[in-house]
Amino acid sequence: MGKVYDLPRISGFLVIVGLVLGIDISAMAVFISSDYFNRYFHYPNAFEQGMVSGAHPMGGLTGCLLFGYVGERVSRLGCFRYFTFIWIIGCIVSVLVMDIYMVAIGRFIKGVAVGSLSVVASVYLVEIFPSNRKGIATALVQLTLTFGIFLMYMLCWTFSRFNNHMAFRISWGLEIIPAVALISGTLFVPESPRWFVMQGQYKKAQEILTLLNCRSKNEFNKQTLLNMYGDTAKASFKDLIKLPYIKQLIMGMTIQALVQFTGINVVMYYVVYICEMAGLEGREKMNVASIPYLLNILFTFIPLHLLDRVQRKVLIVYGSFALAAIMNLIGLTMWIHGHDVSPINGNPALVWKLSPLGGQITISLCFAFIAIFASTLSCAGWLYTNEVLADKIRSRGLSICMSVSWICNAVLTFLSPLMMSTMKWGTFFLFGMVTTMLTIIVWLAFPETLDISSSAPKTESYEGGNTKPIAETKEHAEILENELKVASSASMQGQSTDTEELVEISYRSAAPPPESINEDITLQPPPPAIQKETLAPKRKTVQTQIESLFAAKAAGQRLSPEDEDIMITLTAISSDFSGVSVRDLHNKFRSSRLGTERDVFSAAPGLDLNGLGTSDGKLSDRKS
Repeated sequence: MGKVYDLPRISGFLVIVGLVLGIDISAMAVFISSDYFNRYFHYPNAFEQGMVSGAHPMGGLTGCLLFGYVGERVSRLGCFRYFTFIWIIGCIVSVLVMDIYMVAIGRFIKGVAVGSLSVVASVYLVEIFPSNRKGIATALVQLTLTFGIFLMYMLCWTFSRFNNHMAFRISWGLEIIPAVALISGTLFVPESPRWFVMQGQYKKAQEILTLLNCRSKNEFNKQTLLNMYGDTAKASFKDLIKLPYIKQLIMGMTIQALVQFTGINVVMYYVVYICEMAGLEGREKMNVASIPYLLNILFTFIPLHLLDRVQRKVLIVYGSFALAAIMNLIGLTMWIHGHDVSPINGNPALVWKLSPLGGQITISLCFAFIAIFASTLSCAGWLYTNEVLADKIRSRGLSICMSVSWICNAVLTFLSPLMMSTMKWGTFFLFGMVTTMLTIIVWLAFPETLDISSSAPKTESYEGGNTKPIAETKEHAEILENELKVASSASMQGQSTDTEELVEISYRSAAPPPESINEDITLQPPPPAIQKETLAPKRKTVQTQIESLFAAKAAGQRLSPEDEDIMITLTAISSDFSGVSVRDLHNKFRSSRLGTERDVFSAAPGLDLNGLGTSDGKLSDRKS
C-alpha cells in the first residue's frame, strides 16, 4: 500500500498522534491516591508527589526546546518517528520502575516525546490542511487527546483491582501500542510540502500538492510554491526578537500561559484529591473522578463545529472569563463550607475537609469547568498560537510558545500539592485572579487570527475532502475562471501544459516572469493583491492571445500600444486563428507597424486566406 493523499485518511493519522499526546496525562490519576501504590513506594511526601506529577510537563518543556533544534534539520515525518521512539523508551522505563524516582524518570522521558510531538503535530497540521479545514483538524486532534486521557484512566482503574504493583506496570506497558501504530502510520501519509520547499526540492512539493488537491500540477510551479509559503529561509532564534516577530511570539506565549493558568491540569491531575476532600471513598470516588474525563470528550465535539465559523479570540476571551469565574466560585465554596483537618488517608497534601453540601457544589463546579474549557480554550488556544505566528518563524516560534506552556504546566503541577496543603482554598482564588488578568490583556491587545492567511494554500474543500483554489475577490474569481479556460483551450489543442513549459502572465504587469522549476531564483516579495499566476501555454496562438488580452483589459491592466493594435485588429475579423503564431505577428509588426489587415495575415506563412473577410476571399480594407 502506497501513500494516502485524501484528508480524511491523513486525519486518521492525526487521531493516533492525539492519542499518544493524551494517554499519559491520566496515567497517575488512579494510582497516586491508592494504598498499594503509596505502600510500594514508601508513602511519597508532598514534594515527591509533585516531582512525579511535574516530571511529565518538565519533559514536555525539554521536548519543545529539542524540536526547536531538530525541526529545522529533520523532516516532519522523521520527527514523528524519532520522538515516538523516545516515547517507547519511556514506556519501558516505566514498566521496570523500582522506586519513586524511576517513576519520575519514566514520566520525564515520555514528556520529552509528548512535548516534541505536540509541536511537530501543530506544524504538520498547518502545512498539510487547507485554511478552511484547520479548525476541524485541530479539534479532531484535541478530541482524540481527551479520549486518550479517558481511555488510560479506565485502563488504570480496571487493572487497579490487582491491588499490587502489577496494576501500574501493565497499564504503563500498554502505552507502547499507540506508539507502534504512530510509527507505522508515518509510512502511509505524505511529507509536508513546505518542508520540501525549504530544502529546495520543488518537484517533490509539486507532486504532493497536486495529489492533495486533485488539481493539475500546472498550478504548482516553483514561483507558485514560493508565493504559497513565503520566505522559506530558515529562521534563527535571533529572528524571534526582531519586529514584527517578537510581538507575534509574545502573543503566542501569552495564550499558552493563559491556557495553563486557568488551572485545567490541576483539576485533571488532582480530581481524586478533590473527591477525597468531599468525603468520597472507594468505588464512588473512582466513579465520580472519571466523569471529568468523559465530559472532556463530549464537549470537545463542540469545537468541531465552531472553530471554522467563530472567531478564535471570541472563544478564548469568553471561555477564559467563564473559567476564571468558576475558579473563584470553587475557592469561595471551599472557604465557606470547609475546615482544617489532619492529613486525609495519610496524604500530607489533603488537610482541608468539605461538608457534604460544599463537596457537591465544588464537584459540580469542577464538572462545569471541564465542560467550558473543552468547548473553548482546549482547541482555540492551540489554533490561535499556530495562526498568529508568521510562516518564517512558525517552527521555532511554536517550540518557544509550547515551551512556555510546558513550563507553566510543570511549575503548577509540581507546586499544586504544596499549594493545597498551605493555601488550601486560596489556591483556586489565585488561578481565578491570574486568568482574569491575562484574559483582559488578550481582549484589549490581541488581534483576531481567523482571517490571517496560513502557510497552506488558500483552498476550499471538495466533498471528498480534497481541495480547490478559492478567489479572494470577485475580480479574482473572474481571472481564475479565465485561467481555467485558457488551460483547457491549450489542452484541447494538444499543446503542452507541463509545468516546466509554462510561462507566467501575472495579474500585475510589473511582476517578473517566473524561472524554470529547476533553476535557482531569489524570492521576490509577492504583489500585494493576487499572488497566483495564470496558466497559459508557452506557444500562444492568436486565439489564446485574444482571450488573454481581453482578460487583462477587463482586469484594468494597462496594455502596451502593440497589444492594443493586436486586439483592435483581430477583433475586427471573425475567423479561426488557432494555428497562427503570435510571435510571427509580432515580428511583422516590428517591420511594418501594422499597415493593413493583409500585412497582418502575411506574417503567418502559408495561411490560406480563402473564406476570411468577404465571401469572395478578399479582405476588406475596413480599418478598426
